[in-house]
Amino acid sequence: MKTKDYILSFAIKACLVLCFLLLSVGVSAKKTKPVVSLTAEEQQRFYYYFYAAEWAFNNERYDDAYRLYCFCYELNSADPAVNQFLGDYMSAMKLPAYALSYYVASFDADPQNEAIYYRLYQTHLLLGHYDDALKVLDREEQLRGKDAYTALRRYRIYGMKGDGKNALKVVENYLKSDQYNMQFLLLRAELYSILKKSYKKQKAAYESILELDDSNTMILNNYAYLLATHKGDLKLAEELSRETIKREPNNCTYLDTYAWILHLRGEDQLAQFYMMQTMKCIAEFAPDEFGNKEIQDHYKAIMEKKKK
Repeated sequence: MKTKDYILSFAIKACLVLCFLLLSVGVSAKKTKPVVSLTAEEQQRFYYYFYAAEWAFNNERYDDAYRLYCFCYELNSADPAVNQFLGDYMSAMKLPAYALSYYVASFDADPQNEAIYYRLYQTHLLLGHYDDALKVLDREEQLRGKDAYTALRRYRIYGMKGDGKNALKVVENYLKSDQYNMQFLLLRAELYSILKKSYKKQKAAYESILELDDSNTMILNNYAYLLATHKGDLKLAEELSRETIKREPNNCTYLDTYAWILHLRGEDQLAQFYMMQTMKCIAEFAPDEFGNKEIQDHYKAIMEKKKK
């Protein structure tokens, strides 16, 4: 059976939206500074509240920081730093629609701030505004260029939309500039499987990964299963699969794969033994897998031989 626990699997795409916490933005992002256009007295009050709010925030007194930033907002509602914090606070309170309005105001005041791009992107994703999230990435790439980080975020958007074709385009385009990037090689192999690309393409995708890292047990299993289910080299499939259960003897998926390959090779007695080991493994470690149709089919086909 094919392993389904890729780092960025569509099966867990809901987990790709990172939690909106006050400290969620990467440390490399530019820090927004206050922009003040007030009278001298108002400016003095603004900075007093602003730096008091920063102190409260740095000491994890978030409610106090929020109240102080609100005072700043009353003095200057267009200030990018104040709007950025208020957006963070609303995100932490799980009020993304309110957070978005503050982030947009912050962006309008300081469109060069990379931290705002990240926040806008995340908030649009949370609200299901996928096209808006793509527009944010377009603007960000204009600002600082394309890289693995923006490509991966673009991939996430298409993954959440369930648009595998465009997700694959993103991955393949990035690999043209960084052909040995393991994360994108893994994504390409998974997408080839999801989109049911040709056996030749899937085979080449797995081999390109194993050339760089032949210790990747998950890929060994998936490649072995591909060979077994597409009339490939069953001898090689058995060797690869045997290696996976040596490394992880209690992995139910790998046991099932090995049992099935042995069955296809006509080694019925050994296949039955490993099929029973698969069922024991499932009973102990993964009871939900008893409902897996693929495993049920394998069990039926292999154990039928025993009856005969």
